[in-house]
Amino acid sequence: MQIQQGNLWEYHGRGHWVCVTTNGIVNADGLLIMGRGVALEAVERFPGLRRTLGQKVRQHGNVPILCPQERVISFPTKHHWRDPSDLTLIRASTESLKLCWPIVRDISTMAGVQPLPICLPKVGCGNGGLDWNTQVLPILNGLLDDNYIAIL
Repeated sequence: MQIQQGNLWEYHGRGHWVCVTTNGIVNADGLLIMGRGVALEAVERFPGLRRTLGQKVRQHGNVPILCPQERVISFPTKHHWRDPSDLTLIRASTESLKLCWPIVRDISTMAGVQPLPICLPKVGCGNGGLDWNTQVLPILNGLLDDNYIAIL
């Protein structure tokens, strides 16, 4: 996995797919709860994302979900938005994310654009309360190759 300094959304603006940290809670209106951090930033950029992800989480559970129109991949770090991030869930999300690269590559190729690495923030570390260097980075480094960039 590559590690770079920068702004996640600037990478998105350059054509990268980005991971958005999420939880598994869908409200009564069918909207995924996305009220803080990178999730809130994503909702502000893509107002329909909460509904799209809410429907998919109800259908498939709290797993990574590709949203091709937005070039966004949900990355579950919490079961409930009130909980701290869960390292077991982060490991499972990372293992699922590995399966996304061939899909992202193929979508990019079919669209006639060069496939770019998938970018992710310091998952689970902001509002999730985990430590990047000692808890999260070892998981990501152990599972992801250079088709992924952690943006610090």
